[in-house]
Amino acid sequence: MNSENPGRVPAEFVGFGRAFSARVADAVAIRVCQQSSQALIQRQRRHPVPRADTLAGVAYAWRNRVPAFARLDQRITLNGKWLSIIETRCIPQHFRQGEWEDDALEPGISVVRIGMSIAPRRELLLAMHTLCSVSLHALGRRYQRGADRSDAAILADIHALAAAYERLSALPEGTRFTVDVPGSRWRGTTLDIRGHYSGRMERVPSARTFVEG
Repeated sequence: MNSENPGRVPAEFVGFGRAFSARVADAVAIRVCQQSSQALIQRQRRHPVPRADTLAGVAYAWRNRVPAFARLDQRITLNGKWLSIIETRCIPQHFRQGEWEDDALEPGISVVRIGMSIAPRRELLLAMHTLCSVSLHALGRRYQRGADRSDAAILADIHALAAAYERLSALPEGTRFTVDVPGSRWRGTTLDIRGHYSGRMERVPSARTFVEG
């Protein structure tokens, strides 16, 4: 098959993409983030110096309650009463471009980086932003055209796209790009999208298809 041939992705491969999305559909990571931050903020209002055992409990929750599947990276630093958590993971995400109607959402996979930091007498810092997006169409093409369809291989290819964030997000909106992965490449466009969880406008590399060779 000509990998450049446009048209619909066969239903079989769209189904693989949807199934993959379902496997990473763990709102647990977002809930843990929100619950942890809310609990720490409430306590910090009463006690500006966080308790070491409280921070240890938050670190434990991130290590053990957030599913390991679809996690691309996790860095937890706990030093007495100072805690830093940085987690990079795939999540299912509906997103839209800035000029789309409010209800015009496109399904797909995004990679988000969640960061949380708290220290004595300092306001809790919490940030979440999108590193890249992969449309359902592109994910279906990945299953159709990729040699290895294992979860590990799919995640590795998505991780490669996320790793290009710093370079690609600096480009003007609408710039076309390619990101090479073993034997194939993502193709897409830099888009200004409104993050489903963050609610902010973010410029991200958005993979629109996947081609061979």
